[in-house]
Amino acid sequence: MRLIIIINFFVFLNVGIYAQLAAKLTQIEYDIYNNKIAIDRNNLILQKIKLLCNSDLLIPSLMQELERVDVNLIADSIQRNYFLWNAALISHLHGSAISAASYIEQFDELQVNKTISSSFLQYLIYTELDTAKASHTLQQLVIYDTVFSHLKYLHCEYSYIKKHHHLFILYSAILPGLGTALNGDLLGGITSTAIFATSIYGVVQLLKLYMYINAIAWAAGNGLRFYFGNLKLTDKAFLQSQNKHKSTIVKNNELWLEKILNKYPINPM
Repeated sequence: MRLIIIINFFVFLNVGIYAQLAAKLTQIEYDIYNNKIAIDRNNLILQKIKLLCNSDLLIPSLMQELERVDVNLIADSIQRNYFLWNAALISHLHGSAISAASYIEQFDELQVNKTISSSFLQYLIYTELDTAKASHTLQQLVIYDTVFSHLKYLHCEYSYIKKHHHLFILYSAILPGLGTALNGDLLGGITSTAIFATSIYGVVQLLKLYMYINAIAWAAGNGLRFYFGNLKLTDKAFLQSQNKHKSTIVKNNELWLEKILNKYPINPM
């Protein structure tokens, strides 16, 4: 009974808090609608964004509100810096790399001395957008602290592609099962080789018995089916190997990213 009362209390409390927030947001939106002065409207939108940020809710709404802000109408330089930084961070967390890059670049233009935090956030944003810029930014970070060198594959994980795909297919075309085995599926490779060898053996035996039509039928039917099945198996093994390697890269990046973020945290302003 006590537990039910406690749960009901917190549900009521959360509903009350959300209702208060909704009322404040509605009032601000009403003021925005009725205000004809651009700067005042802009400031009201900034107030709305601040409320949403403090509530830790409605990330999609945050993105919509960010797009309504005219940065040029933010007269106070400190407030403009705050907005651009937080907008870049919010956009990055929301997965909007293009918007995040735009905000962080505007923020960077206003800085006299570039900070390690801004370079770090810039790098994280570029990893999803521009590998060339990501590499350049990472080089600058490594000069500051070599610990950042452990992130050298972060901007590659999104576009990682294992090399020599067609070469492995060629291996299996020449010797069925070889390409599959070289991609780590040893059992699959041996099985493909054994099946194809058995098919060849069967055709040879049929030819020895002068059963030419049967030999041709077997080779054209089961033989070709096993042969092309072997190529498909190699392709599947290649993709599995590629995904496995990519997964290893991602896990390693996540471990080092967590360590670096503990040392150089990226916090909202």
